[in-house]
Amino acid sequence: MEKNIFLFVISILLTILGCKEFSTEPEPTPAASWSIITLAPGEDTVHTSKKRAWSSDIYSSDVVLLSIEARIGWHSLAGGAWIMEILINDKPVTGELLVNKPITFTYADGRIFNYYSGGAELELPPYWILFYSHDYESNNTLESKYQVLEGQSCLYIFDITSLVEYGQENTVELINRGERVSDILDQPIPLVFRQVKLIKKTKV
Repeated sequence: MEKNIFLFVISILLTILGCKEFSTEPEPTPAASWSIITLAPGEDTVHTSKKRAWSSDIYSSDVVLLSIEARIGWHSLAGGAWIMEILINDKPVTGELLVNKPITFTYADGRIFNYYSGGAELELPPYWILFYSHDYESNNTLESKYQVLEGQSCLYIFDITSLVEYGQENTVELINRGERVSDILDQPIPLVFRQVKLIKKTKV
């Protein structure tokens, strides 16, 4: 029941954010108050090896979600690269915290990849894949071998409750780790993002 309630709330949030691919059957929800803290409303760019950081006081909450839309600023669809690192209070946002979509995705040509590159068994850096694109929708809609069949390619929602420190200032860092890719392509790899939000649920 708790899982169904949580999925239902996520589906409502995705509808608010303009993403309708995720759905589940509605369930009665316990009394709760949802609030949104917008950290970055508009679009911005993080250049290779650079970062953006925000802070917010979180005094109490039952659940805290982090929502962000992000991509590699590119002139056309060209697959993806694992270049995005997200830290909450200096702790990495890891694969099990992704809640709005599966941890794997499928291209239209049948290839399957992980959104998250990290994990002790993989011995890889804790980075998230971003897709090369000129906008936030084409990877979901254009008929291309790079189309992501499950949708929501540029939207990431994480349950960061376990990383939050209540009663004090919390930091969110978004880091562009595209150095290796930039060296291979011999050009900058811009991390473009928008709509960075903390979404809190507090029991009432």
